[in-house]
Amino acid sequence: GEGGGAIAVSGEGACDSVEMQGPFGGLTYEGGGRFSVGPSGSASRWSAAPEHVLMVAAGSGITPMVQLLRPMMAEWRRDSQLRVTVVSCNRREDDIIFRQDLERLASEFARRMRLRLLLSQPATGSDWPLSKG
Repeated sequence: GEGGGAIAVSGEGACDSVEMQGPFGGLTYEGGGRFSVGPSGSASRWSAAPEHVLMVAAGSGITPMVQLLRPMMAEWRRDSQLRVTVVSCNRREDDIIFRQDLERLASEFARRMRLRLLLSQPATGSDWPLSKG
């Protein structure tokens, strides 16, 4: 599957900083936990096989992340060890695209996938149980 803004991060600790770039375009999930980035057939194309992938998206940017999760989900059913954290940033709770699907995946594959929903403008008086941006 391909997604424009997914970022692969490996070996980062809780206090480490991470430089984020992208979207690069040309991100391909090759399967088996391996990603390729860059124009197909280009000498600048590179690949990585991280243990843990961090996907950060805002608004409709979650769509390519969901596309990347589909083949991973099939691999998780066959006991893949790849771990994924999905961070979906939105203004309001009603703006969260694919919320039910993502929550179902996070529940079904709790050992492999974590979901973080961030709101920059939670409803006034809301006790939004998840993170506020």
